[in-house]
Amino acid sequence: MPSEHLALVSLDIKSAFDTMNWPVLFKTLESYGFPAFFKNFIYFYLKNRRVFYTNDVLEISRPCSKGCPQCSVIAPTIWNIYINSILIIDRPDLHIQAFADDLVLLIGGRTARELENNTNLILAATSDKLEDLELKLSIEK
Repeated sequence: MPSEHLALVSLDIKSAFDTMNWPVLFKTLESYGFPAFFKNFIYFYLKNRRVFYTNDVLEISRPCSKGCPQCSVIAPTIWNIYINSILIIDRPDLHIQAFADDLVLLIGGRTARELENNTNLILAATSDKLEDLELKLSIEK
């Protein structure tokens, strides 16, 4: 990306691992042509999950119908497949890097005006992809 001007934009996906939409995940797996055995593996991995909260007074358990289980070997792979539509935005003036639920966009332009235009276009495209995935940005961060 040879450019005179560069912008580095850091984005944090709000509650990313907790809000991963399972129907969207399975549409994504289907669109990439994953074989049935892999989709079934993921389905049964996610099926019948529960969230537990325990303190000195009570214990609560609720069924879980979204999210990406953390602290497992397969979770990063599931998450990377889920957000891949963002990572493959193909523009010569863009480099994207993901770090778990954080995205870093390195955007280039020959002039300051071109950089501004490129940044606006790329942020709009990223926003559209996040919306398709039913994810939101954490504006506070």
